[in-house]
Amino acid sequence: MFQFQWFNMKFAAIINTASGSVPKSAAADVQEILESEGHEVKVSEISGEELETCCQELAASDVDIIVAFGGDGTLTCVLNTFGPIDIPVIILPGGTMNLLVKQVHGGDTNWKDILREALASDEYISLPAIEAAGRRFYVGMLIGKLTELTRTREHLREGAVDKAVAALATGDVFDFDTSLEIEVDGETLSATAAGVFAPDSNDGEIHVVTIDPNSIADLVKTGLESIYGNWEAANSIESRYVKQLSISSTEIAAIPLTYDGELDEADLPVTFELIRSAAKVRSARSE
Repeated sequence: MFQFQWFNMKFAAIINTASGSVPKSAAADVQEILESEGHEVKVSEISGEELETCCQELAASDVDIIVAFGGDGTLTCVLNTFGPIDIPVIILPGGTMNLLVKQVHGGDTNWKDILREALASDEYISLPAIEAAGRRFYVGMLIGKLTELTRTREHLREGAVDKAVAALATGDVFDFDTSLEIEVDGETLSATAAGVFAPDSNDGEIHVVTIDPNSIADLVKTGLESIYGNWEAANSIESRYVKQLSISSTEIAAIPLTYDGELDEADLPVTFELIRSAAKVRSARSE
């Protein structure tokens, strides 16, 4: 944790109006809050396709702090731009699931409360990330057709393993013909799909969830066992924390993936690198 002086700083606010829950009054409200605290601010309202250009233009300016208002994909893009050049970011929840905001700020997703509490502090924290296939993500990457793993990670963070596995057992999100070889700390695992998640803190490790059901019936059985609290019996799913990780396949050359809410595809193999200090953010959590 580091000390940072917030008084009379040059702020830039990036507001993605195309994000799921950004209010129409966001630009005016953000400007009012920052100026009432004595800060100079430049507000940029953009749509999704304008985001990267806006980030690059602001990175070349003399801005001191960034306020980013949007969904997980928007926030990831902002952190990836300003993290390497050591400019702090305050992230605000403007998406549907707001996984990254919950990770940084805790359960409160009232954006005005988050912004005011962040401005009231003189500290920022260093946020870890994982880099893989030319992408850097701060919450998680889903390998295969496992979009439900985003909800699973939220349940796992809360310690609700039964809900986590039950979420995996709903919906047709698995391709049982896809065979992945997952190398973790010198051990080889075989799985249908996997989720890879960044740690909650700088001293954590890479969190890997592997899924390897033999059939839909096996998957349903796993979900039912977990619902009734018998996590150890859910043999199709394994969760572990590792230092080294790579994913390959002898059967396919590329695989679909989702990282921090963004859909893409990557060539195999994919190697994962933990970046312990990837970006500076201000958390609204009570210390």
